[in-house]
Amino acid sequence: MIFHPITATFPTPLEAKAASAPAVVGLSQPWPVDWNALAAIAGPAVTPETAMSVPAVKACVELIAGAFQSLPVKVYKKEGEGRIEAPEHPAYSLVHDDACEWMSAGELRAQLVTDALLRGSGYGLIRRDADGTPFEIFHLQPQAVSIVTDQITGEPWFRVTTARGQMMVSHADMLHLKAPGSLDGITSTATIQRARNAISLALALEHHAARIMKNGMRPSGLITAPAVKSQQGSQSLAASFLTQHSDENAGSVAVVYGGATFAPLEFKSVDQQFMEQRAFQVAEIAKAFSVPPTLVGELAKATLSNSETMGRQFLQLTLLPWISSFRSAFRRTLIRKEDRRTFEIDFVLDGLLQADSTQRAAFYNSLVTSGIMTPNEARARENMPPRKDGDKLGSPHVATPSATPSPEPTANV
Repeated sequence: MIFHPITATFPTPLEAKAASAPAVVGLSQPWPVDWNALAAIAGPAVTPETAMSVPAVKACVELIAGAFQSLPVKVYKKEGEGRIEAPEHPAYSLVHDDACEWMSAGELRAQLVTDALLRGSGYGLIRRDADGTPFEIFHLQPQAVSIVTDQITGEPWFRVTTARGQMMVSHADMLHLKAPGSLDGITSTATIQRARNAISLALALEHHAARIMKNGMRPSGLITAPAVKSQQGSQSLAASFLTQHSDENAGSVAVVYGGATFAPLEFKSVDQQFMEQRAFQVAEIAKAFSVPPTLVGELAKATLSNSETMGRQFLQLTLLPWISSFRSAFRRTLIRKEDRRTFEIDFVLDGLLQADSTQRAAFYNSLVTSGIMTPNEARARENMPPRKDGDKLGSPHVATPSATPSPEPTANV
């Protein structure tokens, strides 16, 4: 692990052999972010805390992060045209079992994705033993990390702030996960910042709905009392009426006296397209996170057919870009350069594809029987080991041999 101390001597767990880092300039993504400077036009400022109070944002973040927490990750060794698991590789336990003593590998991936969505980047510090073998991954708070780049080569370094000072960490020792949409390829902007106006409007609409609900979802009414001639009398009449018909008495029969009449005032939120606007904001937020709206509870236009299609789109359009980023980060930090043609780290997607097992089986069967793919090639796509008899390419013009027929019974003469 390459550390370059700046202002402090670090405790034993973070000590490593000194290395000379290049002169780094051009501080990127300084922390802490001034969230107030990023205030939205529509309503309140959007911060990670306020954004997560919006149900649609919370659903999107937990959906994506939860998928990466549950998806298994394994190290594979390439063998011929296929690959087999390599549990003996030192990175296997870090990506499949536990990242460190207090955080599982799945929890680390979920936290990195959450940090990237809410703060722009997720960081994991790789710890290595004396010969450079990784044995632990620490999760770092994004607020404690800033990125600096070499002005000549563009190589990124990471300035980590601790209670004892600062240190510089090489990109080879930092598991860096960026939110989609990086403008310079090194730093990134949090998804909630890019969608802050949509999220802020959702907050404003939710606050407005809460104010309506505050009065028991009942609109105010108008009491007409010709006999009341003073403000004090009108206030007394209103207080008396409210006392008789609020809290547990709400909904009871209204009784007025002294020639007074009561008429409820209808306030129609529909006239302002209030509910439609709230539903529209859910769709807008889902669009910002690249999540199909049906997966976050927006079912207005959902059907059985398009819901299944959107489920596949969640894997193809939402998760696969993140999976690609994880693969690159794992390859760069956990596999030695000389071993990258032999070993690879990948996700096992069988769980997400189980709903389409019938279609997958039909797909592979058509390719194998038509002579386009061998059985072992199909097995490799399913992360299954090859078979000795599985490399023969079938022909669509040759019928599959049937079992040898039994001899005809001999008639008794």
